[in-house]
Amino acid sequence: MEQISVPGLAILFGSIGYLLKVNNKKRNSIYSLSELLEEVMDYMEKSSSEEKRKYEYFVDSLAEKQNMKRQFQNHNNMEQKV
Repeated sequence: MEQISVPGLAILFGSIGYLLKVNNKKRNSIYSLSELLEEVMDYMEKSSSEEKRKYEYFVDSLAEKQNMKRQFQNHNNMEQKV
């Protein structure tokens, strides 16, 4: 069995250490990006529900205005008939 020299072992362990370090950086970047993506998705969900609420309020207020307008017109029509 051949023996590996000390400089050879140092190079081997150094390269393994380097690869682990690079892998760790990539893993940390992916983890950070996944957290960011989660935050963006939560924001979009909240934002869309908030926009939906605003739209529903807007539509309800338009419907209420139309209803009041009709009631006013009906009231005026009744007064004119009397």
